[in-house]
Amino acid sequence: MTRRLALRWWPSPLALALATTSALALTLAVLDRRPELIAFTAPLIGALAGGWGWGRPPTHVELHVEQPTQRCFEQDRVPIDVRATAVGGTARFAVRALAPAGLEAAPGGVRAGSWGRFAVRVRITARAGGGLLVATAVSDAVEVRVYPRPAPLRARIRPG
Repeated sequence: MTRRLALRWWPSPLALALATTSALALTLAVLDRRPELIAFTAPLIGALAGGWGWGRPPTHVELHVEQPTQRCFEQDRVPIDVRATAVGGTARFAVRALAPAGLEAAPGGVRAGSWGRFAVRVRITARAGGGLLVATAVSDAVEVRVYPRPAPLRARIRPG
C-alpha cells in the first residue's frame, strides 16, 4: 500500500542559528564600524548560501507499507516495514513509529501490551538543503490486531 503525503518545509534550528548569528554580527559591524566582524560572518553566510545548492527539496513523500494489517498475540513484537521515497526532489528521511496506548515502541516495530485493535502512526522527518531545511509528516501506517493469549491447558485428556 502506498500513501502520498505533502511536505511543508521550514528552516532547521541550524539555519536559524546561522542566520541569527550572522545578522547580529553584521549589525554590530555596521553600528560599531568594525570591519573584522564582517570577516567573521562570511563563513556563516557562505554556509547558508551553500545549503541552497543541494537541489530542490521534495514536495511530497510516498509512504510504502508492506502489510497494512498485522495480527499477533499479547506481548508479541510486531515488525513494521515502512519505506519513504521523495517525490520531486532529494532529501534524507527518518521514519519512526508512534505507538498508541496499549502498544509500546520496539526496535523495528511495536510490542503489544494488551489486546485490542490499534492504528499505528508513523512520523516521517525529512532533511534537505544540507540540513538547513526540515519537514515532517504524520500518517496512519499499520493496523495491528492483538488477540489475548489462550489460557494454558491444565488438565490432561486421558484416552479412554
